[in-house]
Amino acid sequence: MYLEIDNLYKIFGDNIVLDRINLEVDSGEFVCLLGPSGCGKTTLLRIIAGLLPSDGGKLSLDGKHLTNLPARERNFGIVFQSYSLFPHMTAKENVGYGLKIRGWNKKEIEKRSMEMLELINLAEMSNRYPHQLSGGQQQRIALARALAIDPSIILLDEPLSALDAKVREKMRMEIKDVQRRLGIPILMVTHDQEEALALADKVVCMNKGMIEQIGRPDELYLRPRTRFVADFIGASNLMALDWVSKHLPEAMATLPQERDEYFLCIRPEFVILNGDAAKPANVKSVTFHGSFNRVCVEYAGVEMTAEVHNHIQCDPGASVGVSFDANGFVWVKS
Repeated sequence: MYLEIDNLYKIFGDNIVLDRINLEVDSGEFVCLLGPSGCGKTTLLRIIAGLLPSDGGKLSLDGKHLTNLPARERNFGIVFQSYSLFPHMTAKENVGYGLKIRGWNKKEIEKRSMEMLELINLAEMSNRYPHQLSGGQQQRIALARALAIDPSIILLDEPLSALDAKVREKMRMEIKDVQRRLGIPILMVTHDQEEALALADKVVCMNKGMIEQIGRPDELYLRPRTRFVADFIGASNLMALDWVSKHLPEAMATLPQERDEYFLCIRPEFVILNGDAAKPANVKSVTFHGSFNRVCVEYAGVEMTAEVHNHIQCDPGASVGVSFDANGFVWVKS
């Protein structure tokens, strides 16, 4: 592993903000810390950056202990939510600022700054000031500044949250493209599940200061281990054990031994609506999502969500049959 976090914890007063965090980031890996506001992800990022001390645990990079190393000596590139560009400096001067304080000469700074601006396709904007740039362009300048110092790792703290949806989607792909070309590991904080699933090689889902699950995006979506992960990442139908035993007995065969702690998770795409009257359901609502409709139905006393192609007619109040694809049955801990 490249970056290693071992039993890291942080306490503010009586509040345990981080509870024994263990995490590994490999060289060249894109890792997203995903979770709701207040789960501890930004605190963890700030401790890794050296901007906040931990109260215990170890932090190392490529075998070198970082726990007591000042932030300025960690050689990490950091991009904050607000970009933090200097308003009185041009784009080129902002990109070269980290090199200047490291003692590079003027010619070297000029060359490196233009290389970074070319990398993000903004060389023609080199002499513009931040107020003359769009939000997306400012974000790219902040990224170029972080990359200019040839960092060991890039730390991103909600870097896309201030952008509108269209620009945000474009910037995701640009960040991923730059990261792949340079092979620099990235650790990014986000509360946006779509962003994490689209960008990350590995997602770290956090809740209340703890790690709920670590895995590839498809693993967390298709095989969540806890009720929180199933509920937080994507849409899900969570069925209580009593209900499953009465109305979906075929799912009981895969139930783990500690029975009382589990719910059955079924993603909407594994709920099938058809004309079969054996399992009648009543359509409560239909929501248009472009290429598909999300349909809420009531079946056997509970409401659940299905996804159907938008060309399939399905109106509120209609009666439909419901069935389930057993490949989508996942038992999750409560």
